[in-house]
Amino acid sequence: FFWTCHNRMHASVVVMLVALLGAFVFMQGFLLRRQEVSTRSRCKTSQATTPVDNAERCHFEHLNQFDRVVLVVVDALRFDFVVPYKQSDHEREPAFANKLQSLYSKTQSEPNNAALFRFMADPPTTTMQRLKGLTTGGLPTFLDIGSNFDAATVVEDNLIAQWHDSGKVAFVGDDTWEELFSPYLSTSIPFPSFNVHDLDTVDQGVMNNLPQLIADAANQFVIGHMLGVDHAGHRYGPMHTAMGAKLQETDAFLSSIMDSIGNDTLLVVLGDHGMTSSGDHGGESQSELESTLFVYSPRAFLSPSSTTLKSVAADKYEIVSQIDLVPTLALLTNVPTPYSSVGATINSLLVRGHGGSSSDTLEHADASMTERRDDVNSSETYLAIVDAQLDNLQRIHRYAALVLGSEEHAVRDLQDAIVQHKVAARFLQQQQQQ
Repeated sequence: FFWTCHNRMHASVVVMLVALLGAFVFMQGFLLRRQEVSTRSRCKTSQATTPVDNAERCHFEHLNQFDRVVLVVVDALRFDFVVPYKQSDHEREPAFANKLQSLYSKTQSEPNNAALFRFMADPPTTTMQRLKGLTTGGLPTFLDIGSNFDAATVVEDNLIAQWHDSGKVAFVGDDTWEELFSPYLSTSIPFPSFNVHDLDTVDQGVMNNLPQLIADAANQFVIGHMLGVDHAGHRYGPMHTAMGAKLQETDAFLSSIMDSIGNDTLLVVLGDHGMTSSGDHGGESQSELESTLFVYSPRAFLSPSSTTLKSVAADKYEIVSQIDLVPTLALLTNVPTPYSSVGATINSLLVRGHGGSSSDTLEHADASMTERRDDVNSSETYLAIVDAQLDNLQRIHRYAALVLGSEEHAVRDLQDAIVQHKVAARFLQQQQQQ
């Protein structure tokens, strides 16, 4: 009897140790931790005679620039919510279809002023992780998902902190922003976010306060975060009439914002993630990862391009990563790109319009340079994009060297890319001078 009990206790201890070892291996391998870096990027000054660490060029004369930004986050704004729904024969139109039409309509009526993108998130698709990615330009980890209900102030370099250093930042909406960015918000009007049965409190708060924040010229950067669409999805799903009503309400509000901003203002409307057919999110399915990015200004700053197609097919739109918005908005607003950002620039938003002619995006710049050798503005714009990308790559190289170590293959690959960009820029400068 004694030996039987002893063997059972021994077996229990072994099982427990194996379970603990398995949990440890799982935590180390799957639930990865991302190293946070507190280093801040800075702008180079024209008076500087010696190189400054973490300094980069923030102003490019031949690229688009805006004095003000209005950023509206419509939580869980799935892409098929904003493009025309093409109904097939004998199919009942879903409740969400064609209820939010103002964004697509604006790209068709004013193609030089508005652009629409498929906006791809990285998992996990929870709001706090998405907000971190959208502001730092970094990639979240699954271990962070547990803190979605216990947010803490972002200590990494981020776009909100850079904007705060440049001007006043005003916010209204989901109180997650207050928890993540409170030191950088000059004005903050938060509303509680976790009652998914409440479809209206946060949205009404945004609709009542955002126009006043925009009207105050002292606010250079104005942010609103609406939750009604997300909560309608959680409570009812995207096929319910409540979703259609919420999308129509959001549509009317976004239309009024477009009518209220000035020529020096860029409006950015985006979804932080999508939702499943049941209205949930958090995973990595296509419907959860894909959301919407819309940009608009009363000033014609774009040329018609692949971002404003006449086709209603969702798969025909340009796809951009959420982390690419960070360096793009930094360039558009003359602030340094956050130090930990690993995104690329969205070049179709940087290139200035040319009176309705084809846009000289980076992908087509070589052909454009051959056909328009005498067009100085075109070549200078392309060179500005190359310079901006070079600065971006050099900052990513510094960040990778700090996190990964200088001997890592990834760092060497980045060094090779930087050299290639330098060679390309030098060649184009020679072509321009000939």
